[in-house]
Amino acid sequence: MFDPLARLKSYFSEMKARGDNTHICLTTLSPDGFPNSRFVDLKGITDWSLLFGTDQRSIKAQEFFAVNRVSACLWWEAIGIQVRMKGSVRRGSDELSDRTFAERNRVAKAIASLSIQSQELKDEHGLRAGISEYLSDTGRTTERPPTWFVFEILPMEIEILEFKEDRFHARTLYRPADNGWRTTRLNP
Repeated sequence: MFDPLARLKSYFSEMKARGDNTHICLTTLSPDGFPNSRFVDLKGITDWSLLFGTDQRSIKAQEFFAVNRVSACLWWEAIGIQVRMKGSVRRGSDELSDRTFAERNRVAKAIASLSIQSQELKDEHGLRAGISEYLSDTGRTTERPPTWFVFEILPMEIEILEFKEDRFHARTLYRPADNGWRTTRLNP
């Protein structure tokens, strides 16, 4: 049996080594049932999940807290890979969240610390001034805000499509089975 997450880890490593972005399109469901999609930075892949970070007060977090069904899609053109998946989300540990937040650059840390992601911006000047002050304090150690976490996408279905020049793409669907994943080859 093939492990799709092991394949994704390999592709992820290849993209990182190339210096390419590793964004994925994450879709949640709003309370009125409409899909909401946005790109998030894929932080890593474990043996069971895909990792991204966000503030738990963000719209996406509120949506997966309310309806824990998500889908994600990535298109890594540089290596000819498309991946679609669906599953659920859970909040990662404090340790994982601390470690991931520590890897962010200072600007990303400042914005995450001073902004409530995706909420109405009432005072842009004040927010910019706060970020400037934050960044000018070079001795400042940055703790992870108590509302910022790594979240894990727990896939229940993964489809990997490897593009081929002859258009006979290798398309494989993976679904959980008793001791791993059941694979189904799909038409290109």
